[in-house]
Amino acid sequence: MEYLLLVMSSVVSALVNTLHPRGGGVVRHVVAFKLDHLGDLITAAPAISAVRRRHPDAELTLVVGSWCAELARALFPVAVVAVYDSPRFDRTRAGGTEPAQRRLRRALDRRRYDVAYGFREDPAALGFCLFGGCRRRSDRGTVRIGDRVRRLGAVLRGRGDPGPQSEFETNLRIAGAAVEDAPALPPLTVSPDDVERVREDILGESPNASRPLIVIHPGAAWAYRLWPVDRYNDLATRLCTKHQGTVVVTGSAEERELAGRVLADGVQGRSVAGEYDIGRVAALLSLADVYIGSDTGITHLAAAVGTPVVALFGPGDPRRFGHIGPRDVVLYHKQDCSPCPQTDCDQNGACMKAITVDEVAEAVAGVLRAVDSRVHSGGSSK
Repeated sequence: MEYLLLVMSSVVSALVNTLHPRGGGVVRHVVAFKLDHLGDLITAAPAISAVRRRHPDAELTLVVGSWCAELARALFPVAVVAVYDSPRFDRTRAGGTEPAQRRLRRALDRRRYDVAYGFREDPAALGFCLFGGCRRRSDRGTVRIGDRVRRLGAVLRGRGDPGPQSEFETNLRIAGAAVEDAPALPPLTVSPDDVERVREDILGESPNASRPLIVIHPGAAWAYRLWPVDRYNDLATRLCTKHQGTVVVTGSAEERELAGRVLADGVQGRSVAGEYDIGRVAALLSLADVYIGSDTGITHLAAAVGTPVVALFGPGDPRRFGHIGPRDVVLYHKQDCSPCPQTDCDQNGACMKAITVDEVAEAVAGVLRAVDSRVHSGGSSK
């Protein structure tokens, strides 16, 4: 289904751009579709900023799901954030039973746009663009198919598969931006008020306030991305013992039980699962000395606020979705079956289980040594 939608997207762009040749008219209204999830929105941040720079005088509308609306309003200097819960990406079925095309048109107030950027779309968005919603269009399907052709050409020339381009690069190419001219990570600004509230809540007047702050996020939207919770528990025990760290576990309200298991058996720490909105989660991450989690949106958020990340990858491809900050560490043991669609697993989660507690603990220790080195050399610290 994914590649069929990419082909459809590419065809829609070709038709729209053929009907409206480049160069005509002033660009007054631009729309960007990013209908998928939190981490995906963050990886598109440099590209959306590039769209803003490319059309400085135009009104930019960003279309996202309700689960991303709060972050979108905080992250992007756009005129309008339109909320549309695509059935393709809605994990909660928040959109109800109303036809998607009707919901999308209502969210966009039935407007017509000069340019559309399809960073991640669904059939309703394709239909909107095809039937008069925009005059020009740039899309993910065309870029991804071009990348496939590039890789196939390299194999046929005997050079081997160079691997897929990252999501950062894919999004930048959709925006028509040069990859080398864009920052690797978005400049996510965290609310100072949220930072102070979180600092007071987590650290307060504690005598342990000078200890390293370590954030663990054990959850993931996809079950096959989960690292065994008993290993998180073992890791948290080691980090408290060796580094005397303050451990905080994040998660949604539905993940409170999972967060509690990370802190089982007397581990000294605090769970804020279900307690913080996305603004306060970002503030907590910005205060942390190191973050540990699997391939999920909160991991991307940690990287976006500049916190060193230790990311645990299994079924996903870190070449596409891994973090590229200078202090990030990606742990990944490729299996014969990975990367995979993550819809089923007959290997009993071997890819995630291949990551040991020892190597995660060593990666965290390396990050904390670097943090300590910067502090003692007069550099900035959290």
